[in-house]
Amino acid sequence: MKRTHYIKEFKIQVCKQAINVGNTANIARQYELCPKMVNRWVKEFKEGKYYGTDPLPSKEGSPGNLMELYGEI
Repeated sequence: MKRTHYIKEFKIQVCKQAINVGNTANIARQYELCPKMVNRWVKEFKEGKYYGTDPLPSKEGSPGNLMELYGEI
């Protein structure tokens, strides 16, 4: 069985939804993905791996609303 490769745009979309909803397992189920993989994508997204973004600010300095950071999904 071959491994499936996902494009960055798809990973970004899944990450934004998972962060917005706050439940990676539900988002993984919605897209028929492994929850561990979605958790890894979210971690990498927050670290700024995807599309050269800056990492998300730490909790100490983060704004209260993620929609301000990334806009509406």
